[in-house]
Amino acid sequence: MVLEDAVQRSGEKLLRRIREQSEPEIRGFIGELLTAAARERAAALDDVRRHADADREKAVREQAASVRAEAQQAMESALEAAREEAERVLARRVGEVQAETERTLAELAALEASLAEAPRPEEVLGRVVDGVRRLDSASSLTDVLNALAEVAGAEAQRAGVVIVEGERIRGWRFVGFEPTLPSARQVDLALVDAGIVGEAAKSAASRSVVAGAEPGAGAAVPAFMTLPSGASAVAVPVLVGGDVSAIVYGDDGGGEPPAGWRESIEILARHAGHCLEGLTAARMAQLAHLDAVGGVRSALPRPPFKDLDDRPGKAVLAPDDSPN
Repeated sequence: MVLEDAVQRSGEKLLRRIREQSEPEIRGFIGELLTAAARERAAALDDVRRHADADREKAVREQAASVRAEAQQAMESALEAAREEAERVLARRVGEVQAETERTLAELAALEASLAEAPRPEEVLGRVVDGVRRLDSASSLTDVLNALAEVAGAEAQRAGVVIVEGERIRGWRFVGFEPTLPSARQVDLALVDAGIVGEAAKSAASRSVVAGAEPGAGAAVPAFMTLPSGASAVAVPVLVGGDVSAIVYGDDGGGEPPAGWRESIEILARHAGHCLEGLTAARMAQLAHLDAVGGVRSALPRPPFKDLDDRPGKAVLAPDDSPN
């Protein structure tokens, strides 16, 4: 028993010594294994993260490229549609203006035929042709109306242009009237008080009167003027897009105006309407083109009337810059 106890004690002592010597090495080995495993896990996570980031970045790039391509295609389609529409509008308006010009020339030919027996008809035609050329050379709505008043004044003893605003008229320019007549800017009348001028505005057709020819005939004379008995007057509408925008008035003042003056004023009024339509169509085409290419409307000049918008029929009276 004593031997067995001694052997047992020696064995336990040897085991303790072995355990004490090997435990640090075992712990170090286990620590190395844990460290290596942690590094491998971190590397694997980094690799997964890099692949995920690369995939996300690729997906974002592809989506952005797709969106850009779709936006570019949509913009090109919109620009092309806008250009085509602007070209169609401009072509249509140019065709209409050309047709109206041809009708005007036909009316000039008819006027020439009607004046075949009048004294020196070439003078009448020359004035009308000069008036048409003067209107064609006007580059703004204001210039057209001013030119219309002047060329009408070359045909009649007295002439004037008024603007139609709803149920009222406002003076624009008068030529050849006596000093007692109010200046153009002072004329502001309801259509019912404007005599043949108001009748022409409401009917969109020419109206005429001979003062004192019959009872009540004088009532058709505009309220802002007087006519001597027997004097003739005419009022011709200026049509823009089918609407009455202005009225040309002319009378013989009881004197002897040039032959064919009424017909001349009507032709000039009609041609002035075509000129106004052409200028308006050109401006609309410019605005449509600017919108199509992403421009801004402020790049265009202001409307040519001093205080008017693009529609002569919606005028606000501008200061009169000419004598009565």
